[in-house]
Amino acid sequence: MAKVFHARGPGARWPEDFVLVAEVERCTDPDMAFRVVQHFGDSHWARGLGVRCLVPEATARSTAPGDVVELNSEVLECLPGMGWRRLG
Repeated sequence: MAKVFHARGPGARWPEDFVLVAEVERCTDPDMAFRVVQHFGDSHWARGLGVRCLVPEATARSTAPGDVVELNSEVLECLPGMGWRRLG
């Protein structure tokens, strides 16, 4: 299971400036967790199969660079256009 955290704003520091927003079942890589917690058209990610939304759906935004995925005991920050960076 992957855990997805949203940054509370620009310059967020791990872990104090992050909110756990979702748990995603059957994730094999951070890219998959990142994509699952995004809106596509009229479909809200909180209603996706295997996704447990942990915040009110009305306030749940899509993932963006700067957000964090925890998977297989690794904590990874999404960097814009560059992939992932390990935190810890």
